[in-house]
Amino acid sequence: MDDVFKQTGSNFDNVLEEEGFFEEVSAKVHKRLLALQLADIMEEQNITKSSLAQKLKTSRSQLVRVFK
Repeated sequence: MDDVFKQTGSNFDNVLEEEGFFEEVSAKVHKRLLALQLADIMEEQNITKSSLAQKLKTSRSQLVRVFK
């Protein structure tokens, strides 16, 4: 029964590396994860993008780029 779920072939990371996309995809995944975590914290603490931008001494438009 365990043989049914045994992995064969490459994993997705290996495929991305072989095709030369691993670094790009990895960077996008990390950026997206950071944006999701930040959005969750902002929601929990009722922080708007404008107020966070002000606290970080940056513009709201600069902060919005993190979420794209």
